[in-house]
Amino acid sequence: MNHLFHKGVLIPKVESMDEMRCAAIQELLLSTHKLNQDLYESNVGCEGSCSAMMLGFLQRRLWDAELLDWLREDVQSPFHGIAFATLHQKLNEMDNVYEEYSGDQAGCCDIHEFLGPICARAEARLKFDSEEHI
Repeated sequence: MNHLFHKGVLIPKVESMDEMRCAAIQELLLSTHKLNQDLYESNVGCEGSCSAMMLGFLQRRLWDAELLDWLREDVQSPFHGIAFATLHQKLNEMDNVYEEYSGDQAGCCDIHEFLGPICARAEARLKFDSEEHI
């Protein structure tokens, strides 16, 4: 039984909530790691210079947010020391990166075009489906 009822409301057990939390954090970390690698290999972005610029922005933002250490492939669940909400917020706020810089930009892409869907997929992992847990 993966659920409890409280005042007629279905509530997931702590173990189920922790599994959803870990799956959501893993989605954020692995997908951001893959984006980082795809940018390095120029697999995303409108051109090579655009990928390089977005890679630099992403690296700088991850460094500033103290998230680079979490993007290693060997980081495993249960992800002690990191909260989904904090990680999600830091990644989701990496928007409009070109506004900080004046002058020519190397491409037309915005890093949020790639981080936004990553955040949305991770957030979907936190949705409790009562039909699945009954």
